[in-house]
Amino acid sequence: MPKAAALEKAQALRTQIHRIFGTVSEGAGPLSSSLLFWQQSLKNPVQICSVFPSRPSVGKSMCEAVGECNGKPVIELGAGTGAITRQLLGSGIKAHDLTAVELDREFASFLSRKYPGVDVLNMGAEEIADLWLKRKSPKVGAVVSTLPIKLFDDALQHRILGSMLDVMAEDASFVQLTYRLKSPIKKEVYENLGLKAKCDRAVWQSIPPAFIWKYERA
Repeated sequence: MPKAAALEKAQALRTQIHRIFGTVSEGAGPLSSSLLFWQQSLKNPVQICSVFPSRPSVGKSMCEAVGECNGKPVIELGAGTGAITRQLLGSGIKAHDLTAVELDREFASFLSRKYPGVDVLNMGAEEIADLWLKRKSPKVGAVVSTLPIKLFDDALQHRILGSMLDVMAEDASFVQLTYRLKSPIKKEVYENLGLKAKCDRAVWQSIPPAFIWKYERA
């Protein structure tokens, strides 16, 4: 194929992608959050475990599960490109009260540009407690997680949940998204940490159906 024709074909494909996915904020380049999510999921399939961000209906249900935090900080684990972040902010949580934790560097950079008022941390969820306590930050009202926690071994599940308990207020909830009806966190893990669990709600219009689990102190 002649070079000019190849360039024309590439430009046409690029235009089609833009029509489907749109564009991102200034400085992020001509990729939408959905396309960025897709690209990173191909690079890190085990870490991300999805090819598209959560649907708005899922984010809305997670916000409903969080409930009223009375001005306490909220931590979001596995923020990705901000699908749930946007919903949390839309539910009334102030940007300065929200901390978005994302291990993927590209996602974290994107989040920082898209939500400049949100505290974006590029680190593992199990590392949060040490930083939180070092900062002398107040106890959080809720933790919202879209991490693929079901795929983590018991030890990592325990470290993540234990780390969050160290910074959660007594009445706070750990809200976890999963796409299976069964608890994504092992019963032995959450019971060992003194927690009780329940499937708070289901989002049947999501494909596949999504389930929101809540873990609270027993």
